[in-house]
Amino acid sequence: GDFSDTSADHTAHPEKRGRTFTEMSVATVRSVVSSVAEKLPHQTEKPSTVSWYEGVVLLAYVTGWFVFGVIYNLDSKLALNLTHKKVPLFIAWVQIVAGCFFFIPAWLLGIKKAPVIENWGGFLRHICSQGACHVILQGGQVVATNIGSVALLQILRAIEPVYTAIFSVFVFGEVFHFLTYLSLIPLVGGVILASVGGGMEFSMAAFVIGNIANLGAVARNMFGKGVMKNEKLVGRNLDASNIYALICITSGIILLPIAVLMEGNIIFSGELWTDINSKGWENAKYIMYVVVRSAVLYYVMNELSYNVLGLVNQVTYAVTNTLRRVA
Repeated sequence: GDFSDTSADHTAHPEKRGRTFTEMSVATVRSVVSSVAEKLPHQTEKPSTVSWYEGVVLLAYVTGWFVFGVIYNLDSKLALNLTHKKVPLFIAWVQIVAGCFFFIPAWLLGIKKAPVIENWGGFLRHICSQGACHVILQGGQVVATNIGSVALLQILRAIEPVYTAIFSVFVFGEVFHFLTYLSLIPLVGGVILASVGGGMEFSMAAFVIGNIANLGAVARNMFGKGVMKNEKLVGRNLDASNIYALICITSGIILLPIAVLMEGNIIFSGELWTDINSKGWENAKYIMYVVVRSAVLYYVMNELSYNVLGLVNQVTYAVTNTLRRVA
C-alpha cells in the first residue's frame, strides 16, 4: 500500500528523509519568526536618498535653527532678568503670538496659501492637541529658565531624544535604525559635559518643570509629524510652516488666560510697570525692545525647526535639537 511504499522509499534513500526533515525544520522556524515579527512594532525608518537640492535646503534650515536658537536662548534669559523674573508666562505668550504678525499678513496678501480646515474634529485632535503641548513646552522652558540657569535647561532639553525614542516605540509603534539609538549616547553625554563645564545653577523646581517641558515637546513633534504625513486628517495647505502657524494661534489662545490668572495681578496692578519705569523711559523702551526681539527670534527659530521636522523623522529631529544645544 501507500504506507509501505513510502516506508520503503525512506529506507532505500535515508538522505532524502534527512533532507525532508531539515526542510520541514527550516519552514517551521521561519513560520515562528514571521509570527513573532508580525506582533512587534515594524521598523518605519527606511534608508532613503535625497537630492543635493534637498540636502542643501535641510542644511540651510538646520544652520538657521542653530544660529537663531543660540541668540534666542540668551535674549529670552535677558528679557526675564530685565522684567525682574516676575512675568515668565506673559513673556512666553508674547513669544508665541509674535508669529501672527508674520504669517497672517502673508496669508492675506496671497504670499502664502492659507490653511483650509475641512475636518474640525481632526483640527481639535491634531492641531489643538499640538497647541496644548506647545503651551507645556514653551511655558515650561521659559519658567524653568526663569527659575534656573540656561545651562540647566540645555541639559534637560538634551534628554528629549530619549523621551522621543521611548514614546515612538511604546505609543506609536515606530522602531528606527539601531544607529539612531546609539547616536543618543554621545550626544546627550556631550551636552551634559558642555553645560556643566560652563558652570550651572541647579534648581529642583527648574529640573521638574524642564522635564515636563520635554514631554510637551515630544508629544507636539509626534502629533505634528502625523499631520505632515497626511494633511487630509485636518484639511489642505498644511505644510510644516502652516502647521506651526496654527499651533501659534491655538497655543496663544490657550496660554493667555493661564498667564492672566497667574500673573495678571502683577501686570494690571502696575507693579511691573513701576519697576520698569523706575530707571527712566529709555530703560523701559530697551526692555520692551528686548522682549519683542526675543519673540521674533523665537518665531523664526521655530519656523525653521518645523521645516526640519517636515524633512526628517522625529528621533532624528530630537537628536539634531540636542546637537544644537552644544552651540
